[in-house]
Amino acid sequence: MDFPYAEIVARAVRDEDFKAAVMRRPKETLRKQLGVKLPKEVKVQVVVDSKKLVHLVIPKTAGLRGPEHGETKEFLQRVRKDGAYQNRLRRDPQAVVGEFLGFKLPAKPELKMVLETERRRVVHLPAVGAEGVTTVAEAQAFWGGGDDWEIKGTQFESGQACTCWTEDYELASDIPSCCIPETQTPGGGGGGRR
Repeated sequence: MDFPYAEIVARAVRDEDFKAAVMRRPKETLRKQLGVKLPKEVKVQVVVDSKKLVHLVIPKTAGLRGPEHGETKEFLQRVRKDGAYQNRLRRDPQAVVGEFLGFKLPAKPELKMVLETERRRVVHLPAVGAEGVTTVAEAQAFWGGGDDWEIKGTQFESGQACTCWTEDYELASDIPSCCIPETQTPGGGGGGRR
């Protein structure tokens, strides 16, 4: 069974009781409420973004969180193959992601790398209120960072990096040219690289 990231996130965004339950007892809640049956050895970790912190979920195995294309695929392959690069990403994700994209990321929000494996699945929930952010100005107002946002064409423009990068579902950013350039979000939304 594929892990239903989209369904979990969509439900958590609209149902506070479900969100609280999945944060308290993720594996049990997913089994009881969504019918997700995971082997005993598989753990479920829940990470929740905030205005100050955005999680960068890195799937250890290609395709674990869905399709990977273009620069996203290139970046994830490098992280997987190069242990020193992965360690740098873990220590200073802001700098490593900025270097990869070719410019300095804003100081806010802080990025934190989380590694997902077959034995530790990661439920990545968006910051409260982030689902309503649809323009660059709204993203800057929501996540802060002020004038230190360096926006270049279709490059990183919001703190929704993890959602844009590895998840292929309707809650991916609608901000035109969010994250990494050139890919359309499912359903005809704005930019949002995968």
